[in-house]
Amino acid sequence: MFTNPNNPTGTVYKRATMEKLADFCIRHNLICIVDQCFEDSVYDGNEYVSMMSLPGMFERTITIGSISKGMGLCGFRVAYIVASKEITDVLHQTAVFVIGATNTMAQAGITAGLRDTRFMEDMRQEWMARARILGKILDTIPHISYVKPEAGFFFWVDTSFYGTDEEVIRYLVQEANVLVSTGAAYCDPTHIRIIFGTLQDREECIHAVELIKEALERHPKNRAGSASAEKQ
Repeated sequence: MFTNPNNPTGTVYKRATMEKLADFCIRHNLICIVDQCFEDSVYDGNEYVSMMSLPGMFERTITIGSISKGMGLCGFRVAYIVASKEITDVLHQTAVFVIGATNTMAQAGITAGLRDTRFMEDMRQEWMARARILGKILDTIPHISYVKPEAGFFFWVDTSFYGTDEEVIRYLVQEANVLVSTGAAYCDPTHIRIIFGTLQDREECIHAVELIKEALERHPKNRAGSASAEKQ
């Protein structure tokens, strides 16, 4: 099981990597479950390769997609699965007896969105523009590093210089009035996840990241370093 585009890094796996994974699955007779919820937001001309499209993989792939992510309707929590009939027949029983049907409001909203999907390209262009603008701000923050996203609407940022993810999150709430996501949720408390898709207005989003920058620049660890340098 893996995620492509990756969450939380936003990495889009290359064709060569996908082909190696497909070969591994076939050789070992494995079912491959692929979360590709961010496939609609791939930017900068990166090729997106669906595992299901590779030779010998359709019958052994379960593809998880998300209208919630692709259409930016995250509150609706609507996803879907694509797989062979043999697999979906079994999964359907699970959905009926365990999960239940999607609520009526969400079904109506998604149906309207599917009738005209042109707005999704506008969203993709917006995420791409924000990634470039915000990346330039992050580049100027001392003692952090991040993975350049190739899809999605988030940055995976190494803030270990400033403490654990919980310590950084608490600091940013207090000093910048900005909330970011925990890295521990993705098994890495040395990182935080900055989501730039929550604010509709681009300028508000840019302002929030600028507040993060200003708060980290005046972080006690930076002040301590400056004071030590002055003494020397």
